[in-house]
Amino acid sequence: MLAELVILFVLLKEKCTIYGVKKRIDGYFSLFYSASLGSIHPAIKKLHSDNHLSVKKSVSPGGQRSSEYSITPSGKKYFEKIMLNPELSEQIVKIKLLILPELEKGLQVLIIKNIREYYREKLLDFEHYYENNPASYVRHCIDNITEEINWLGRQEFL
Repeated sequence: MLAELVILFVLLKEKCTIYGVKKRIDGYFSLFYSASLGSIHPAIKKLHSDNHLSVKKSVSPGGQRSSEYSITPSGKKYFEKIMLNPELSEQIVKIKLLILPELEKGLQVLIIKNIREYYREKLLDFEHYYENNPASYVRHCIDNITEEINWLGRQEFL
């Protein structure tokens, strides 16, 4: 799902070849996600077979074959579905927060609420664990999660 998310985001911005997709993923998400051509290619094939991408094949004057991918309306809906998927991990949260400024306000608000709920559940887990295992690291995690929740609460009103 993560590869599909970043590929769709790249293709929302512009049409690209597989190599172009990799280059843009490396440039935009390198702090949180690394994709090889070996992971991008099957994800693109799956997205294409599910009609989320279209492909335009061409041959250069020198005989070089090229495939340029673009997102379809179905792909845009699928991208939004992934962005609103409540199943999160820390890596997916960070990537969604990177993508967030590029999205329309209404979708931003829904995604922020989704991420805030993820952090609230995570906070409850840490607080429960802390009751039985008081350690400075757990307290530090609780403080960081609380800070994330507060920051997300302010984002809805920007």
